[in-house]
Amino acid sequence: MTLRQIYDQDWFAQSLYREPEWCTRLLGVTGRPAALSLFPVTQRPLLGDAVLGREREIAWLREQKGDCLLVGEPGSGKTFLLRTLALEGHARFLVDHDRTQIANDLRSLHPAAVIVDDAHVDPTKIANLDQIRSEVGAQFRIIATSWPGDAETVRSVLKVGSTKEMKLDRIDADTMVEIIKSLGVHGPDLLLNVIRNQASGRPGLAATLVHLFRSGNVRDVVSGESLATELSRSIGQIMDVDAMRLLAPFALGGEAGVKQVAASKYLGMPLHELSSHLARLGAAGVIRERSEKAISVEPESMRWTIVRRAFFDGPGALDAESFLEIVETRKDALRTLIGARWLGAHIPDLERWLEEASLPDLWLDYSLLGHAEASYVFKRHPESIVAAYLQRYPFIRDLRGRRKR
Repeated sequence: MTLRQIYDQDWFAQSLYREPEWCTRLLGVTGRPAALSLFPVTQRPLLGDAVLGREREIAWLREQKGDCLLVGEPGSGKTFLLRTLALEGHARFLVDHDRTQIANDLRSLHPAAVIVDDAHVDPTKIANLDQIRSEVGAQFRIIATSWPGDAETVRSVLKVGSTKEMKLDRIDADTMVEIIKSLGVHGPDLLLNVIRNQASGRPGLAATLVHLFRSGNVRDVVSGESLATELSRSIGQIMDVDAMRLLAPFALGGEAGVKQVAASKYLGMPLHELSSHLARLGAAGVIRERSEKAISVEPESMRWTIVRRAFFDGPGALDAESFLEIVETRKDALRTLIGARWLGAHIPDLERWLEEASLPDLWLDYSLLGHAEASYVFKRHPESIVAAYLQRYPFIRDLRGRRKR
């Protein structure tokens, strides 16, 4: 007898792993993925491995003995922190609803903790997991994550007090630059500043913007298009409302924003309903309350994208001119419209609105849009453009004074 080939245990293991049919026929194993995984289900890229600016929070998570809650805005880095915890062997993510599979995994894997990510989307996941824990007699803690606006509800389902809650605050600007560099973008400084400003202290959002930049979507990152799309997706998970349309009047209002009462009337939405939606959007970190209950959208580049989409893209667009009646300051609104034009919005009445406002600063911004706009301003308002330059760049006025002397 000639021995032609040796098939050892490892060969069979590898072959069966790659052949679901033989797994079923020989072992009765379906090959179904585990319900408890080291890897989260997320649409946001998880780049890098270093935990920067969150050392205190990760230490707190490691030290907790019972169930606990991690709270943060979209993009604050909740999932990344917990993935670090999972890869260290301290926890696993709940990635399946199947009770049988969850129970089997609890018996076979014996996780120290089970993570319910984005528990605010479906708090019943926590109650279901808690019931299975009691039924199978497993010993593990539950770590849930939530947006700030839903933290109280999730904490109630989790049955923990405020001492078992950790809130992720926004990270300082210098640390954000370190995080962006650790993700593979080292410059130029202008790009670092764009990503840092748009991420606004949220490392998870910075990772998304870096990923989009490295994928070639440079213009979308710089313009705020990517940011608006990402946050719109996050908001859509828990709100049955068109976030872009809801935010439109507040985005149009620019830095000064629009009062809720006025926006409620023009959107045709009851004030209490609008206020409820805005509270959740506040948890998403995309709005800010200004003086006298006025609300504005941040950052500035995202305002431009929202205005372009809501007022100037396709059928069903809102009437920008009517909404201009409710903004806190027309100057801020017109500056936002100039930004929307830079993103490609077709605004046929922009020049008329600028003529009515007659503000030198706005003509300077408008002239920077392109050759046609610059020619328009220099032909019709040369004195305005000079005054605006002298006001914005006082060193030019100083130089002129020295030359005269």
